[in-house]
Amino acid sequence: MKLNGKAYIKEEQVINILEDIVILLELGSYHEISKSIKDIKPENADNVAVKIAQLQDMFRVMFKKENYCKLDVIIETIDENSYDPNKESVKLFTQGAYGIRIRADEDSIERYIFNVCLQILKSKLKEKNN
Repeated sequence: MKLNGKAYIKEEQVINILEDIVILLELGSYHEISKSIKDIKPENADNVAVKIAQLQDMFRVMFKKENYCKLDVIIETIDENSYDPNKESVKLFTQGAYGIRIRADEDSIERYIFNVCLQILKSKLKEKNN
């Protein structure tokens, strides 16, 4: 919905996309979320699913005050909850000795998956509302 040139969205739009992401993570269908999520352990996906469920609860609280929320506010909230790669390690692989690619630590992998899921959420919300 647009009002005064600004896009507004309902709670269901955000919650449904997040719910789809959680289900895909729990089922192990990572490639359906993004091609960049690969070679991860199921426990990493489960941990990210829990974090996304917490984000879902945060959005539910946001929408308790109003029926609609500005898309810009939702995007800003997503950006605030994303991990900053300049401040924290956010990657699937790291470079070892002699340029060999090795798995990153578990926390870095989970941060990476979380950020990818939030980017997918942003892109789907923008796609639906433009």
